[in-house]
Parts: sequence; structure tokens; C-alpha cells
Amino acid sequence: NKSQGNWRMQGNDSSFNSRNPFVTTQPPYHALELEGDINGPVTKKSSQFTDLYRESSTDSSIVDAVVLDSSLAQVPFTQTVPRTNSYTDYSTRFDWQVGKVQTFTLRYHLEQETHGDGGVGQFALATQAYNSNSTEQVLQFSDSQLYGVHLLNETRFQYIRDRDRQTPQNLTPTIVVQGGFTGGGSNQGLNNDAQDHYELQNYVQSTRGKHTADFGIRIRDTRDANTSTANFNGQYTFPSLTAYQITQQGRSQGWTPAQIRAAGGGASLFSQTSGTPAIVVNVFDAGLYAEDNWKVRKDLTLSYGMRFETQTQMPDHADWAPRLGISWAIPHGKDKPPLAVIRSGF
Repeated sequence: NKSQGNWRMQGNDSSFNSRNPFVTTQPPYHALELEGDINGPVTKKSSQFTDLYRESSTDSSIVDAVVLDSSLAQVPFTQTVPRTNSYTDYSTRFDWQVGKVQTFTLRYHLEQETHGDGGVGQFALATQAYNSNSTEQVLQFSDSQLYGVHLLNETRFQYIRDRDRQTPQNLTPTIVVQGGFTGGGSNQGLNNDAQDHYELQNYVQSTRGKHTADFGIRIRDTRDANTSTANFNGQYTFPSLTAYQITQQGRSQGWTPAQIRAAGGGASLFSQTSGTPAIVVNVFDAGLYAEDNWKVRKDLTLSYGMRFETQTQMPDHADWAPRLGISWAIPHGKDKPPLAVIRSGF
């Protein structure tokens, strides 16, 4: 009858750590974790439970490549690029006993993850960076009604909302120089994915004498809207840094493409994606079922029932699924639990 909770935090900072020996200067970085929960009564017939976890950090991506300087000479290049990350997980639950028959439960869950300046490191220069964000929210509701020992009715609803987004910081064509660097814009493109899931269930169980009947319905709907412009910006691939160097030198001197290629320059491949970047899909399905478990004898139970299912986005919209089962409990002496239960079904 009392509320209780816990709280914890944990951290780390670059000022306590040794420097990376491969870079001359390194930006400060840190990591921090927070976690806590609280639960207990709200009223005499209701209670709640809430939990929160939060993690944030800043670290570094190290670029170790070979590029061209302002005079178009080949030079080694190192750079440290800060990268941010965060993760949040929050959930809360509320239970309410309504009278002697009904129990009401409501749940909410949030999960969110973000990353800044991803896609950078090793040969990938800072212009390859992109930001990403992923969020999922879940809302659940249930209502249970128990009428004595003979009738149980339960209704459940769930909504799941997923949103994923990835955004490049530079949309110019990508330049891949094998053995040297990857520069220009990111060919990851703009990516958005939005999913919505709805589900409703209702189940009823009735017990009368030697019969236990179950019947119910489940309805689901899913919508997915997706957009992707991956490689819409185009990508040039050079076989070597020398070929890229000759290309840049030729362009600065006004050479024609034929002259650049004759001198050993030019890209070996250009690729680009085009078309419709977006699509939306929706799928709906429903199922109904009824089943009876008949206890023919103390050690023998017969089960029989029927299920009906239908779904969009397919030519067959009516599936009937009968089922039949039998279970036999092998006796193990008077007033003792059975030795084993043998089950068979179709």
C-alpha cells in the first residue's frame, strides 16, 4: 500500500581517459546513463508503474585517408569528427479494479534512438555524415470481465506507431576514390519509413458442466509509407587516387574529357538511381474462431472448432480452418496426477 522506486545514474568523461594516439587533437566526449522507476497505489483500487531509462553520449569518428591538397598533391589526411547518440526508453502502466467484475489496464511505451554525424570514419570524409532518428510508441488497452467461474470476457486493443528517418547532410554526388577516400555527398539519401499497426481482440470463455467453449475475434490493420532516395544524387567511382588526381589536374587546365582519359584519368563507373521514391502499402486481416473442449471422461477430452480468416492484398479472401483434437491422460494410480498426457489433433 505504499509507493516505492529506484534511481540510478552512471557517467564517463574524456577528462578521465587517455588520448587516442592516432589523432593530434580530439574533441571532448562523454557518456551518461539515467534510470529510475516508481510504482505503487493511486487509489485503493488502482495502481501504476512507471519506468524511465535515458542514455546520451558524444564520441568521435576518426578519418584516416589520403586526399588531394589545394595544389592537387596527394597528402595523408586525418580528422576527428564528433558523433552524438541518445536513447530513451519510457513506459507506464495503470491498473484499475472496477467493482468486483471488471479490471481495466492501460499501458504506454516510448522508445526513441537518435544518431548525429553517422557514416563518417576511416576513408569516409565528414561530408558523408547523416543524421538518423527512430521512434516507436505503443499504446495498449485491456478490459477483463470475470462473471463468477463460468464466464470470462476480455477485450484488448493495441496501436503501434513506428517512425524512422535518415537525413544526409550533403546531397551532392558521391565520389569514391578506391584506396584514398570517399567524399562528396552521402549516397544513403533521404529515407523515411512510417508504419502504423492497429489490432483489436475480443475473447470469451464459457464453462458449463463438462464443456468449456471459447470464441472470439481478432482484427488487424497495418499501413507502411516508405520513401527512399538512396543514390539519387549519383556516385562516381575512381579506380585509384592517381586517376582522380589526373582528372582534377586536367579539369583545372581546361582539358577535354577525352584528354583526361587519354592521360589515365576519369572515373571507371558512374551509377545513379531514378524512379518513384515513395510507396504506401496497407494490409487488413480479420479472424473469427469458436471451439469447444468436452471432457468426455476424467481422463479423456475432445476438442473441436472452426476458424475463419480473411486478408486484403491477396486473391483468396475466405479461409475456413476446421480443427479436431483429443487428449488422453494416462492414469497413474488413484488420486495421483496422470503419468503423461497424449495429444493428437488435425
